[in-house]
Amino acid sequence: MKNIYVLYLIFVFGCLLLSLSLTHLRGPFKQSAANTCECGKSTLDPMDTKFTPNDENSPQFVYLIQGASMHAIQGLNATPNREIIWLTFRDRTGDIYFPNSTHGEGRNRLLTEAIDRAAERKDGGYLYYVFLDDDVELVSVNFANISWRTDLPENPYDRFEEFLLDYEPAVGYPRPITFHTGPNSTVGLSYNFDAIINAFHRHTLSFLLPYITDLDHVSWWFAQWFIMHTSAAFYNSYRIFTHVVHMKNPRLHWHNKLKGAYTDSSNFSIPRDYYRTWFDKNKRVNTVKWGSASLLTTFNRPPMYLLMKGRPMEKNNMEYRVSTRFITTVFNTSHPSVQRIIQWRNIPM
Repeated sequence: MKNIYVLYLIFVFGCLLLSLSLTHLRGPFKQSAANTCECGKSTLDPMDTKFTPNDENSPQFVYLIQGASMHAIQGLNATPNREIIWLTFRDRTGDIYFPNSTHGEGRNRLLTEAIDRAAERKDGGYLYYVFLDDDVELVSVNFANISWRTDLPENPYDRFEEFLLDYEPAVGYPRPITFHTGPNSTVGLSYNFDAIINAFHRHTLSFLLPYITDLDHVSWWFAQWFIMHTSAAFYNSYRIFTHVVHMKNPRLHWHNKLKGAYTDSSNFSIPRDYYRTWFDKNKRVNTVKWGSASLLTTFNRPPMYLLMKGRPMEKNNMEYRVSTRFITTVFNTSHPSVQRIIQWRNIPM
């Protein structure tokens, strides 16, 4: 039954996105109605085709790393196409010092710094905002049946970026090394994905980011739960992982040295019930297939954590920006968290 509820949630929310015109965007996510169609995909324009900065020396990727102290990460170095920003919470070795911060608060501070730098570029900023923890380890995997190209670089970060440029997912990440199922394609879908390294397309900043930290006092895990849940509803076929790069992290929470390091809870009904308060129970929206519906009915059960059915897709003309019209139609605009998102959308970029 839980599996049915998950599929129901994703289908209904996806239908809503397709049925609402993605117009009336504001601030850094503004677009003209002439470049938008009713199906949720835009006609080709410079903002939605393969991204090329105006300045060939402007990086397309910004890596946002947080850790106790700044240190080398194997395979990851700054390049003309890759900028790196460090946040540290134990000493001042990074670009940003943020002591006593939670995981989500640290990532939001890094995002703010990246947005400030992007605003100075006048070319739309970075294509991908890549968040990663400082203990991440990436490994390149070479099998002919999972490589979509024969010229992939050996460096796992270079290879990961080629995946992002070729598929241009809404959210992209390497395959977790803990997955025991054999790959039968170059990319895959999963409902649950670890926060250790996530790359967000710049247009997903219209709603998916910043991280929701309202429940950090209960569990630091919930901020990622909101990312997984919302991205599954908005971008299911476009939140994909690649099989040619695997990721792992040596520091695991259940190691004794990390016990008590931060608040945690596996009771994911807590963020579910909190998320339900974002919706206006009196508002119903028209879906493509099922007529008028309230989104509250899709949040009755916690989601399952499993590999998703569906077909991973390249971006092509898919529109990732979420419109103000959709937000004000579906959500309770008097809710403080919804108001914060609307304010966030007006930040110049």
